[in-house]
Amino acid sequence: MKRILLTSAALALLSTIGIAQAGGDAAAGKAEDQFIQAMKDYKSGKRPNPVMKSFAGPLSDQDFENLAAYYASLKKK
Repeated sequence: MKRILLTSAALALLSTIGIAQAGGDAAAGKAEDQFIQAMKDYKSGKRPNPVMKSFAGPLSDQDFENLAAYYASLKKK
């Protein structure tokens, strides 16, 4: 259940920063970096949002990288 909530929160965040497709695309790399930085900022409190902080808090930097890579690999609709 916790993973579903974390995934939903990450999807919501990605919809606000606009993610590009991966596969050698510089824009995709930039979007991944933006996602990772945003999640770190939520975790540290630099970006104040109690809901996102609760989702990002238990995740590691590796979790952020894994999520960013996964979401960047998804095809746009």
